[in-house]
Amino acid sequence: IGFEIVEPDITAPEITVEGVTDGQQSSEALTITYSATDDTDPDPSVSATLSGETFASGSEVGEIDQYELVVTAEDASGNQSEVIIGFKIV
Repeated sequence: IGFEIVEPDITAPEITVEGVTDGQQSSEALTITYSATDDTDPDPSVSATLSGETFASGSEVGEIDQYELVVTAEDASGNQSEVIIGFKIV
């Protein structure tokens, strides 16, 4: 009889956001993408809201306003991470 000791996954997914940075002000529309990677889960779940509304990766934001993008990710072990980016279209 053999057994293997498996270390628990305690590392949260890493979130990448492209197309916008925290504190950015832009006079042009921005196309924002996001994704997540994890050290043990090949396909962590990732989702986002833009000022409280569901936001799809690859969408464009161009209306003059101040925004808060919140991206969350979770791996199969339940580890979660979150990135919050505030920006403004002027």
